[in-house]
Amino acid sequence: LTDTFDYSLSELVGSEFADDADPAQLVITIKPSNDEPFVELDADAQDLVVDESNLTGGNPADVTAPVTDSGAFTVTDSDGFGSVTLGGTTFAVAGAVGVTADVVIADITGLVGQTVTSSVGELTITDVQPNSAVDGPWTVSFDYTVTDPQAHTTDGVAEDDSFELVVTDLDGDATTPVNIVASVLDDVPVAENDDNMISEDEIEALVANEDPVTVEGELVTGVGSMVPADSADTVGVDGATVVLVTGEGVEVDANPLTAVGTYGTLEITDPATGAYTYTLSDAGIAAATALNPNDPPLTDTFDYSLSELVGSEFADDADPAQLVITIKPSNDEPFVELDADAQD
Repeated sequence: LTDTFDYSLSELVGSEFADDADPAQLVITIKPSNDEPFVELDADAQDLVVDESNLTGGNPADVTAPVTDSGAFTVTDSDGFGSVTLGGTTFAVAGAVGVTADVVIADITGLVGQTVTSSVGELTITDVQPNSAVDGPWTVSFDYTVTDPQAHTTDGVAEDDSFELVVTDLDGDATTPVNIVASVLDDVPVAENDDNMISEDEIEALVANEDPVTVEGELVTGVGSMVPADSADTVGVDGATVVLVTGEGVEVDANPLTAVGTYGTLEITDPATGAYTYTLSDAGIAAATALNPNDPPLTDTFDYSLSELVGSEFADDADPAQLVITIKPSNDEPFVELDADAQD
């Protein structure tokens, strides 16, 4: 804006000065500010929480948040929008000068329907609404959806999925980057107790054939248990495995997937299914074959842990359960014999 004033310079005063006056002008210029663009996240956008337990293979009993959460941000830019960069993708308004665009849109409303992705989720613009004021703000609404399991450094602890947001105006001025952050809740595994059994008769038959005296099953699937469905574990969307077994024996095996029990040794042969082989020791075979019909069964109990992590960190999330191996006494047939008098 300008305001212009004419003035005269003369050596005379009064009515005579006009004959000698030299004219000139004073121009006052009112210059507009180069307003910086401004972006702000609303309360919902600052508190995005989703749960990967909703994904295929997840633990439905562990769901505490939805698979999709929503938020919005407002943008004020009196100099005109040049571009919006979200999660590394630049959406430039058609005709914006000096902007390298990944996607060209006619105006900021062209953001509707645009999606940016990360390794575990996606953010989709669902709506763009102008404010009644000439220079904004505009309200941009979005949905964030978790689509894949998050690599959690500590099981059971949420990890963040982040999208950086920058708005640039037609003058090339850019907002300070802000991050849209979604907290992705971990889907934790659940281990169930297992059982298996071998009888004294089976042991004696295997010994007679000089075969190994073993019991086999699967901890994760429940195979080998009396009711496999009740013993089946929930591995969750992250694919938990058996990471540790311990037994009641005095000896401790250096291999975390082998454990020494009271009557035998348990070895995990496939951590994914929890496939195991329990092998009776010589002392265990002796104890089993010495059982009388009315003796209580022998039991060997092993603790195991199910986790999506391996190594020293697994204990942060490991869900414990037990495998109980029962060694059942034979149901010996009754026997009767007549003495000599009874036979005569």
